[in-house]
Amino acid sequence: MHRKGRRHRMTAGIVVALVVVLGVGGIAAVVLQVDDWRRDLTTNVAETSRDASDPLMRPIRTDRLVGSTARAVRRAAGGLRGWRFVGDSDVEDGIELRFVRVTKWFRFTDDIRVTVEDRGVDRLIHVHSASRIGGADLGQNPRNIRELTRALRELVRDGSATPY
Repeated sequence: MHRKGRRHRMTAGIVVALVVVLGVGGIAAVVLQVDDWRRDLTTNVAETSRDASDPLMRPIRTDRLVGSTARAVRRAAGGLRGWRFVGDSDVEDGIELRFVRVTKWFRFTDDIRVTVEDRGVDRLIHVHSASRIGGADLGQNPRNIRELTRALRELVRDGSATPY
């Protein structure tokens, strides 16, 4: 009995040590991903903007047709970890695609809306990402947008997609 109790305490100690190490590592991983502490601790939504300093946060302009652009968006998002297509709908002057992304560490769910706007000569791709819970996103929504716009630009690398 004495040996069994000692083994139990040793196992419990190892488990506690692992939880502490993994917890500190998880916290460090989150802290290292935060880009803008003022923004990332006060909001849980992000979207592309024409005046964004980061080109990956600007709408994308392409000369592809709306349907072709929507298919490219679905392919780009389909290659990203944690992304799932949930539907699309026609909107005035274009199409809206909806995705859900589940974060790796804490399994939080973000809703991403991509609008392909038909402007006649070209199309504009706007991206909006919002967390379902919480008042801060620790920069996850801008990362969602950058991840998608980077993948989309790689997919249409032929020069038909440029930051707007």
